[in-house]
Amino acid sequence: PQKGDEAIPLRASVPPIDDEGVKPGIYVTVSGIPEVGSLQTIADRTGLKIYASDSAKIKGSTHALPGILARPEITAHVARAGWGAIGTSLMTETPIIVPEYKAGEDPEIFFNIRRIEELGLGIAFKNQTKDALLKEIEVLRPRITDYKKELMQQFGTLDGAEIAAEKMKAYL
Repeated sequence: PQKGDEAIPLRASVPPIDDEGVKPGIYVTVSGIPEVGSLQTIADRTGLKIYASDSAKIKGSTHALPGILARPEITAHVARAGWGAIGTSLMTETPIIVPEYKAGEDPEIFFNIRRIEELGLGIAFKNQTKDALLKEIEVLRPRITDYKKELMQQFGTLDGAEIAAEKMKAYL
């Protein structure tokens, strides 16, 4: 955080768990970007089974609900670096892999990518080899678990909207 900023958790919840015959793989959230080529590239690079929120847009994928992210068989979450995807990854303790920031995108995405890497919650895809990519995300899950615990100790909740609302009441 910058001077004067006050960090609070994201508002996110764990989606209902989807547990029908899940095999080891990754989950792709198709949201927030009209062109999904970067998500497809990342998913293909992992070499793992691909589950997706919109299987019509991600070739070779099986449709699944976001709750699949709570399954231990899911190695990583591939998505745009938006708050919803980051929050869901945090709540399910699933490392997130995001496309690199491109000029012209919303500046929020630039800062979100930087922050998830600083916190050890995910990585930006920089055309890593399959082995390098899987090695990078392998070490993140324990860090995500620890970070969630730190947030709970600091705030007593992971509901950032509730915290923000309470803080805003002081200004009313």
